[in-house]
Amino acid sequence: MANKETIVLVDRKICDNLMQDRDKWNQVYSIALEIPNIARDVGLLENELVFIGGLACYFHLRSAFGMREQKWRGTVDIDVVAFGSGSVQRMIEGFKKSAWYSKVKTRKSHLDDKVSCSLSVNNWPGSQIEIDLYGDRGEHTGREKEKFSSINLNGLNLSMDKIVNYPPQKITQGETSFYCPDIRDLILLKWVVLTGASSFRPKDVCDLIGCLAVAEKIGIKASDIYTLITSHVYGSSYRKRTLTGFSSIFDNYSNISGTREEKNKWPGVLPSKRYINNLRNSVLLN
Repeated sequence: MANKETIVLVDRKICDNLMQDRDKWNQVYSIALEIPNIARDVGLLENELVFIGGLACYFHLRSAFGMREQKWRGTVDIDVVAFGSGSVQRMIEGFKKSAWYSKVKTRKSHLDDKVSCSLSVNNWPGSQIEIDLYGDRGEHTGREKEKFSSINLNGLNLSMDKIVNYPPQKITQGETSFYCPDIRDLILLKWVVLTGASSFRPKDVCDLIGCLAVAEKIGIKASDIYTLITSHVYGSSYRKRTLTGFSSIFDNYSNISGTREEKNKWPGVLPSKRYINNLRNSVLLN
């Protein structure tokens, strides 16, 4: 998590600033549908590949509400966690062998467990698809190869058995199945990104509000969401960022739900006002 003081703002035009270029989003979505096949081809088990980030939010929205990809905000990149020994390098080799891609470029991150890939797609000349892979890079300094079983992401330890607190969830879409974090773990992962950033990113607020709608739909209490988030907050500076994050969610939700025009433009699903008020009450009472 960033050490800088978080700047979380209200975006009065948040609905206008969220929609990604539709052509780009369609390309990213097509590649996402193919990634589980590549993982299978390189020997990863089905549950060893877990989508995180914005795409995981979309898969949950589609599963809970039947939301079509054309209505969602879209994303320009893909974030996946790959568990198992040598998982990142195996996925990179899978991309290189795939008939989909003409060129695969990689670059290391300052994070120990991350490699970013830039893929040139044969069917889309000039198009670059960015994929962030989190997993074993094959550089075993201080960790024996056979013992590689967890990944550190923004201070949270992710494992195949429990992404944070819960096992990953299988979501089936047509003939393709994806593994994503349980919605409670996904909320926590997105929360760490929102409150750890040094600048406001409307897409993080969009994803969190959508995840809250999913949580409400499947019967998770708003008070349990509050407990989940605050149980991972330590120290006064983190508590301050957490309160600022809640304020951002509440204020942007009020802005979006305040008029029919904004609600109609919202590229996602909104939780009920009652659910947001219950979450707000949990914050105020603690």
